[in-house]
Amino acid sequence: MDTLPMPAWHLFDLKKYKEYPFRDKMINSNPHEFLLQTTRGCPYLCKFCSRNFGNKVRQKSPNIVVEEIAVLINLFNAQYLLFADETFTINKEYTKKLCTLIIERGLNKKISWSCATRVDKLDKEVLMLMKNAGFEFDLAFTSVLKRAILTLWFALQEMDRIWIPIQNSWRLNERHSHR
Repeated sequence: MDTLPMPAWHLFDLKKYKEYPFRDKMINSNPHEFLLQTTRGCPYLCKFCSRNFGNKVRQKSPNIVVEEIAVLINLFNAQYLLFADETFTINKEYTKKLCTLIIERGLNKKISWSCATRVDKLDKEVLMLMKNAGFEFDLAFTSVLKRAILTLWFALQEMDRIWIPIQNSWRLNERHSHR
């Protein structure tokens, strides 16, 4: 993935695109949201997921991702990023390295970001690094299994997000969610 070029954002009229719903938390009054992809592929076979890039996981170098973030901030006043990875935390060491680089470069003071992942691919260390690197979210999904709900509550409490809406569905239960 390191050979893929950065999207040509300069070709877009960014004023035509809607802002993200929790913009009131952002620094400036005219922020832009950008999609960024660090990973392609996911080994899981969840029924509800489109799995656009197959099950082989490929990742961009964390240094390249951080450079792309810096360009988006400096050239386009980016203040919110959505990582469009199928499972952002599929590789905990990669996630920790990326978050550490975001913090070291001070980019966490200029942006907020969110992603999609699985709670079984999180732990307290990763959650805290993500939070310190600017991670925010405003909605959570989980199955109706007690273990999954408790894990989500733990994650929400650690992130100081216990107030966000939670969507529970039996379709997310392990038994029903895999192909």
